[in-house]
Amino acid sequence: MRHIFVEGHRGACALYPENTLLSFEKAMELPVDGIEFDLRRTADGEIVLSHEPNVDLHSNGSGLIREMTLKQLKQLDFGFKRGEEFAGTRIPEFNEFLDLVCAKRPEIFLAVELKEDDEDL
Repeated sequence: MRHIFVEGHRGACALYPENTLLSFEKAMELPVDGIEFDLRRTADGEIVLSHEPNVDLHSNGSGLIREMTLKQLKQLDFGFKRGEEFAGTRIPEFNEFLDLVCAKRPEIFLAVELKEDDEDL
């Protein structure tokens, strides 16, 4: 018998703002085998989760993630476009995401996609 591997793509992005802590938390509450997420580096060398190279599509800001500092990114709202109930959602740092995984489901499979040609990442 074959096992079908079920993965939460960018968390539970059909229901929650993608690549956010809320989306990943909700995905880990589902019977998924793993979760997929994307990593990008900020201008000040921090690692954040985002599929898009810029913040335009999912936030109230504009610009490339690699040209913004973590402080600048943390001032943006990454939830309001999905509904008022998600307003105030911030872009997650990689270490915040790992803390969530360790607290909720440390055994879950993590599918990491590196979005930039960045050897340090």
